[in-house]
Amino acid sequence: MKNKILSVMVIIGIVIFNMSTSVLAAGNCAFAVGGSFNDLNIEEAVTIAANAHTKLGYHSYYAKAVDYATLNGYFQNGTRRLESDILFLTGHGNYDHIRVGPNAGISMYISSSEYIHTANVNWANTKLVTLMGCSTGKETSNSGVNIAFNIFEKSGYKSTTLGWRNTIYDTDIVRWANRYYNKLLNGGNLREAIDYANSYNGYYSNTIKDLAFYGEWSMVPRKSAKVTNLKSIDLKQETNILRIKENISFTKNNQDINAIIAKLEDSYPDFNINDFEITIHLLSDTEDQFTIDFDYKIGDFYTNEGYVVSVRDGKVYEITNNMSSPTIFTINNKENSIQKLNTDKEKMILEEAKENLKRQNKEISKAEVETQEIRYFINRTTNEKSVTVLTQYKLEDGSMGGNSYTKQI
Repeated sequence: MKNKILSVMVIIGIVIFNMSTSVLAAGNCAFAVGGSFNDLNIEEAVTIAANAHTKLGYHSYYAKAVDYATLNGYFQNGTRRLESDILFLTGHGNYDHIRVGPNAGISMYISSSEYIHTANVNWANTKLVTLMGCSTGKETSNSGVNIAFNIFEKSGYKSTTLGWRNTIYDTDIVRWANRYYNKLLNGGNLREAIDYANSYNGYYSNTIKDLAFYGEWSMVPRKSAKVTNLKSIDLKQETNILRIKENISFTKNNQDINAIIAKLEDSYPDFNINDFEITIHLLSDTEDQFTIDFDYKIGDFYTNEGYVVSVRDGKVYEITNNMSSPTIFTINNKENSIQKLNTDKEKMILEEAKENLKRQNKEISKAEVETQEIRYFINRTTNEKSVTVLTQYKLEDGSMGGNSYTKQI
């Protein structure tokens, strides 16, 4: 297990907690925390968030290895860390809690030496809380009961909170966070940032797009006008985005996918619905907000291409065209040109994925593997083929984990 060393970054430089010589003005703080799990490769997401908070104009702190005392403590300016303006928390989660370190987390039911009860935090002091953990926005038998909604409710409906409805996988967490923060740094509001993060077709699993959003879509979490892009990716020019002028309706009560397919066929002459897998993602419990994926497939292989449709307030708002590569395979030979592994090799890679998890973290040896899914991918730019095992597992405290294990084929 990694040493629990807390790295702290502020806009004006690096400081250490409890350093008496450095005093900041009250408020305007941001805190990114999580990542010290050997079974999850999510530390980069914390770095991305912390760097973005700095560039957005906040006193930005982060902690990758965190214990209960650190999570529950205060900055030197008197701000409670969990009552910062902006919070980004990532780690293991379930509908009632998020665990950001092996012995530190936040729970809506439990108050203990490891978990801070949501009732013991003044969430009205926060503006934006992003809970990037499995099932933190999960629907339950009691409608709306999950930790993301619980925080929103306890804030007096003042904080904006994001949770995830399903298991999300570590590599996808980093990719999604990178795109989300890049759009915020380019002046986008939360809806635009979520649309941009969701507009990518190359995630290992589309569960990363299954958000539960509570609060103000138009919020722009920026303190400074001097904002620069993260260097890790470049935003695409919006030439691949088609703004929809027609009134194409799509709601919870009337999910007319045929009207959207007709628009795709009309706008893109090469579009053939038989080449795509459709996934619908509901972004709000109470509003008609959706992301709809049209993932381009070649036989059983997913690709990094397709179309992504944004539905805002029950109307199709825009379509992102990610079909940038020339057609490699013809209709007659595309399914025969790439082959899956045989059954024995699939069983072998499933076991490899389990063993890899056990080697990474002792806790995983006690974990219950709930599901394993094999997904085949082909990168249309490089023509490289790979197989990924998506393993969903539950730890002893009920926390869920999602691990991706990939091999080239």
